[in-house]
Amino acid sequence: MDLLDPKNDAVFKYMLAGDDTEDLRISLLTAILRPESPIVTATVKNPHLPKKHIRDKDTVLDILMELSDGRLVDLEMQMAWRSYIPERAYYYGSRVINAQLSRGQRYQSLKPVSTIFLLNAIGFPEAPADHGHYVFSMKEQSNLAQLPPLFTMHFVEIPKIIRNLPAVLHSQEDLALALWCQFLYSPHQLGLAGLDEVIATMPALKKAKKKLEEISADEEKREIARMRERGRRDYESDLEYALTRGRAEGIAEGEARGRAEGIAEGIAEGERNAKITLLHGLLGNVATSGLSSKELATLCGLSVDEVDKLRATGH
Repeated sequence: MDLLDPKNDAVFKYMLAGDDTEDLRISLLTAILRPESPIVTATVKNPHLPKKHIRDKDTVLDILMELSDGRLVDLEMQMAWRSYIPERAYYYGSRVINAQLSRGQRYQSLKPVSTIFLLNAIGFPEAPADHGHYVFSMKEQSNLAQLPPLFTMHFVEIPKIIRNLPAVLHSQEDLALALWCQFLYSPHQLGLAGLDEVIATMPALKKAKKKLEEISADEEKREIARMRERGRRDYESDLEYALTRGRAEGIAEGEARGRAEGIAEGIAEGERNAKITLLHGLLGNVATSGLSSKELATLCGLSVDEVDKLRATGH
């Protein structure tokens, strides 16, 4: 079967936001969050796709969940890295935190919030090649004090994680996330030789592939996935056009400014040469050669220092 891309945000949400796929959510979140106690429930707070905005290029299809311990998790699949993604993660997290309280409620009742961005891209190229999962939280700079872990941000670079899959095949701590990334990156390769026995220990992955097959067989869902992909490509194309045009306009403006500045410099140089020529003429004339430097400077439009220098050196 021609499987849809699970990294397509509509497909991703269809696959994970259903009532029958809570075990998939728990499996993926456990692999990312590594909680101290098991996640028992992961209830989706926004299960429906906003169909009236499904064609919009800027509509974000995230999955907001409440876990059994009260923690709130906002999960998003991101196909490309953008410089503003960290700020967006801050914004999403603060929005979820703010929505918890109504008038009169105590701040102490706030539940922890995590934002998770699954990236089909490299967002932190300066990091080591074997590191693809980043966790950010608020800490005191000297580590002498700590605040409650109210807000954390996770960024998972899928391409980097799967490149390191062979190295983590014997590491139970990292293996679950690596296999999930492998499935999201290329579900057709989930049964590669050497992975069958490992995958057998993760029934959630087998169910995820079966769910993906069901979604791929649904023509309406396929069309929505196509619309989302088309919107994403249109956005990428518009962005590239804007950047190309901006670069071209910037270069043209710089060249025009350079030419204008060159002309201005030429005019200024010509005017100065004319003033110096006039000064030479006054100094060579018996009637004016005895004038003071200040008087000559006023007549020629030069400074007194320039007149003194020319009198002393001749040029």
